[in-house]
Amino acid sequence: MNFSIDAISAIIQIAVAPVFLLVGISGFLNMLSTRLGRIIDRKRIIDAGLADCQEASIRGELEVESDSLKRRIRLANRAIRLCVASALIVCLLVVSLFVSEYIVASVGLLIASLFMLAMFLIIAALVVMLFEVTIATRQANAGSAAERAVQFRASR
Repeated sequence: MNFSIDAISAIIQIAVAPVFLLVGISGFLNMLSTRLGRIIDRKRIIDAGLADCQEASIRGELEVESDSLKRRIRLANRAIRLCVASALIVCLLVVSLFVSEYIVASVGLLIASLFMLAMFLIIAALVVMLFEVTIATRQANAGSAAERAVQFRASR
């Protein structure tokens, strides 16, 4: 086992790339959690409008938007979970890089597998995020029942 400064600094140099990946994942997580918060806020407005609304046509629009927001919440939550799983795998990758220097067994396959798994999880999170954005775009293009709900509540 080589615990010299040179050996440790070499491992740190190798581990820098996965750490940059962690920084990217954290930015993605920040964006996803902000989106999720905004979706939840919008859902609260719609639900309040549903509770107060007696007019059938507006109520129907509010229910459709509420269902769409529920789906968006599930998708954003799934994307967040995939990103967190990817970040955890990257952390295991960094630990494996350090451990590999001090054990006799070859862990090259493990390190490559962890990296590929982390990337597949990020890809999955991006695909799920694409679905959520597609629903949001359709919702925005269709017009918003939320504004009508706010107007309805304000007129009372």
